[in-house]
Amino acid sequence: MTPRPRPTRTARLCAGLAALCAGAPAAVAEPAPATQPQAVEHAPIVVSAIERSTDAGPLRGWIATIDLADPRVDIVVTGPHAGEPFSPDHETTLQTVEDWAQESGVVLAVNTNFFAWLGPRDQHGAGGPAGVVGWLVTDGVQVSPPRKHEGRWDPVLAFDREGQATIARGRPDGAWDAVAGVGGSSSDATPGTLLIEEGKLQAESARVAPLDRHPRTAAGLSEDRQTLLLLVIDGRQPGWSLGATLPETARVLADHGAHWALNLDGGGSTTLWYDPDGPGGHDPTINRFSDKTGMRAVAAHLGVALSHDPLAEAAP
Repeated sequence: MTPRPRPTRTARLCAGLAALCAGAPAAVAEPAPATQPQAVEHAPIVVSAIERSTDAGPLRGWIATIDLADPRVDIVVTGPHAGEPFSPDHETTLQTVEDWAQESGVVLAVNTNFFAWLGPRDQHGAGGPAGVVGWLVTDGVQVSPPRKHEGRWDPVLAFDREGQATIARGRPDGAWDAVAGVGGSSSDATPGTLLIEEGKLQAESARVAPLDRHPRTAAGLSEDRQTLLLLVIDGRQPGWSLGATLPETARVLADHGAHWALNLDGGGSTTLWYDPDGPGGHDPTINRFSDKTGMRAVAAHLGVALSHDPLAEAAP
């Protein structure tokens, strides 16, 4: 099979920075309105509101459905920091999802891996050095190594150079881009499994705090591996959304067709940013993040860029 043409990370960065430098106003990360639009569609991406009732109160968020078979889709993952490292553990530079999306030239982005703050940063965490927890790969370059706990690999979401996706444990062969979900830890006895594995929901053994309500970020993959799901659930906001347990998170993904799924970093890190107009767009869709200071800067991101493909755009 002929590999899908993929713009380099440098080309994407240049495209994003060009839009910003051209004077287009940056989108402002305002909280979502009290009444959410039900769906924002720009093929091959559909971003839909999630609204459910639970015994504890409302559950709200967003789910993005991405058609990986569309040749315009390009997966983008955070690259390594530039310049001299702050410390031996310094792997990336902290950025909000919105800033990273604008700079990277993507139209959709979410937070991914757990991480550690390593040095000075602003009130949102931006600009500081960070260490990433678990596997992080961008354009074939390993930014952070894969991780094991007591002999069990972390869950990962990986894409080969042709854009074929896998959710599994360990280090899938041929990974060109990859992020890590939440695996096991010495802090508790929960194994840190996938949320869904081959259609079987097993979220009660996933991490972190599977039966507590928190903001959540998660990813799922359809049985034919052609549809990627990116889910964020708002939390810690009485009257709006209290958050979700991991079984509830898995159920939302399963209801949207996920055959595999993994949990990503949640809590105050949970962020989804979407603007079909791309860098410099004026009307982004953004979830309601729980940090009082606003959108948190994180160490690892996953985004979707859309390349220009006249044949795909002309298809009915």
